Amino acid sequence: MTAVTNHNSHSNPARRRGGAILLEVVLAVTLFVVMAAVILGAVGRATDAAARMRLRARAGDLAVTLVSELQMGLIEIVDAGPRHYSSERLADWTWQVDVESLDDPLGARRIEATVIHEPTGLNRRLVYVTADGEEGA
Repeated sequence: MTAVTNHNSHSNPARRRGGAILLEVVLAVTLFVVMAAVILGAVGRATDAAARMRLRARAGDLAVTLVSELQMGLIEIVDAGPRHYSSERLADWTWQVDVESLDDPLGARRIEATVIHEPTGLNRRLVYVTADGEEGA
């Protein structure tokens, strides 16, 4: 008599366990890939946001410096613009000054100082009013 071997995988517990383990591994790898993609996307967005914040902070600093230089008389208060900064570090930035005479007996003028990051178009404007007799006018 010969023994009959049943090759049906449904009756072989070892094969069923192997299939279940393979399915678990595939699901684990899929979950890992999805989570890695989510995390890398979040890191990329956070990095972009940080870069934009640095640019905004730089623009604000440059605008305040420009207004200070105008008020101290280091830069003449006349329509000027756009001009490039002389520093190599600020090669991507320009500045300009717009002056508007106001209908005022004291000769007040509206001064608008603008700095622009040319590659992105990001800009910061600061405006102040001064009379002709004031410092920096």
